[in-house]
Amino acid sequence: MEMADRKPKTAALNRNHVLIAMAAVALCLGSSYSFGVFVKPLADCYGWSISQTTLAFTLNGLLSPLPMIIGGRVVDQGHSRRVVICGGLLFALCFMFSGSVSKPWMLYVLYSGLGCFGLRAAYSGLIGNGLKLFYDRKGFASGIIAASYASAAVFIAPAANYLIERYGVAAAFRVLGLIYLAVVLAAALFIKEAPQPGPPRRLDALPGGKGVNLNWRQMIKTRRFYWLVAVFVCGSMAGLMLIAEASVLGQGFFGLTAAAAAVFVSAYSLANCCGRFVFGPLSDRLGRYPTMIVIGAVVSAVLLLAALFPTRLTFFLSLIGVGLGFGGVMSIMPALVAEDFGQLHYGINYGICYIGYSLGSLLGPQIAAYFGEGRGSVSVLYGIALAFSLCGLLLTWRRWRKS
Repeated sequence: MEMADRKPKTAALNRNHVLIAMAAVALCLGSSYSFGVFVKPLADCYGWSISQTTLAFTLNGLLSPLPMIIGGRVVDQGHSRRVVICGGLLFALCFMFSGSVSKPWMLYVLYSGLGCFGLRAAYSGLIGNGLKLFYDRKGFASGIIAASYASAAVFIAPAANYLIERYGVAAAFRVLGLIYLAVVLAAALFIKEAPQPGPPRRLDALPGGKGVNLNWRQMIKTRRFYWLVAVFVCGSMAGLMLIAEASVLGQGFFGLTAAAAAVFVSAYSLANCCGRFVFGPLSDRLGRYPTMIVIGAVVSAVLLLAALFPTRLTFFLSLIGVGLGFGGVMSIMPALVAEDFGQLHYGINYGICYIGYSLGSLLGPQIAAYFGEGRGSVSVLYGIALAFSLCGLLLTWRRWRKS
């Protein structure tokens, strides 16, 4: 009866138009993945160190669980559209005004603080509204939104590099911010709130439910929570190392031009997008743990190759392999949270589990920035990333054996 009640209301909406509009907003939000293109120009323009500049990206990831938890709570109350529009506009404005900063702390407040709040809240609204709107094709909806978010840097990194070389880094921030603002305002005309589903009559009636739905207080008392956070840290570490510093590392260690480095960043972003398309559906058939093991093996192999033979070719291969793996981890983790702790409190639970990503954002970019300033060997950097990857692989294998 509940499904019958929802179908006519949802059918009254043109779901595809709404999804396209939400994907456009996700494309703008995903520009955070292209921040590596701005690191060196910002440092050169204002006389900051690479570490000071990279800290903006680090803080952006570190602060992300809070807006996701708040946004998830509002989404659960039936206000996804408001979260998407308000969050998207806040991110666009903060990105635009980031071009007017003169001190690192100003960048941290605008880009890492307010901008992060808008970005993460809007993204939680996009995913939440998409899953409710496409209640019969959840994987399709979440895949389109996640892929749009991840593919942003494929287009934005070269465009940002062009704007930086022609008009300067400050103008690049302003122009892109204005474009994001226009896209969000246009998309707001088409984004509609999905019908709010009625509460399930029993816990095991939830889609994909296993009869167990833990709230966040119950969740943090389980071993599974700490295992998942640890795997989230290890699985995202290599990706976050390279995504923030790929351009700097390519220019500093491998003699790439700024334009060539931007192409390498785009290749990483494309691999990240493909990883979300490939490994998410694969985990439905192969299983979550076996797929995570495949990801860990692939990432470890390319990192080992790059550590032993640091060349432009192995640098490129490492970006492709790590990008695929990072995208796969980001697509599988939401499913693991839903399956392990249930869907009744999924929004808040996933926001708390996102702490693993935040810890990776705290450590990864700063480690890469240290080497990006020429204070170490690139092989050592790859070795550190390899250690985290192998640790995640071991944790996943042990969990799989126990299950």
